[in-house]
Amino acid sequence: MEDKSIINEFIIEQMMVVEEDVRFYIQQIESNERLALIASASIWSFVATQHWNNVLSIIIWIPTIIVLILSIKRIMLAKTIHAKTEYLKDVEQKMNLQNGIGWNTYWAKHKYGKWKNNKSYLKWWGRIFWITLLLANFAIACLFPFQSILK
Repeated sequence: MEDKSIINEFIIEQMMVVEEDVRFYIQQIESNERLALIASASIWSFVATQHWNNVLSIIIWIPTIIVLILSIKRIMLAKTIHAKTEYLKDVEQKMNLQNGIGWNTYWAKHKYGKWKNNKSYLKWWGRIFWITLLLANFAIACLFPFQSILK
């Protein structure tokens, strides 16, 4: 029979490592959002100060491409966070903690941060942010009359 204190120590260490990973991935998501906004604004600012030429007809698509790539990265980071928090929830449940103690178990059982059929508003915020930014960059590249303004 294994010593329960060794098992508990191992579980606590595992939980601390996974929780630190989750914090890191959340920081990466926030960093991606900032990077997408700054890159888009910077490129559009640069384009607005130039005279129209063939090179600019390519440059105007760069913000859309950057946002698309970063939104894909955001999806992968969110899936990783979900997998890690599910692991933590499983560990919490296997430890037979009383009264739903453990953040991940608590979050899953309560409606905080959730609305309409238990869907997370945090997930919807991410989707709305990236879809809006992608569509805005695409619309600017397609619809803005750069050639007539930047003569």
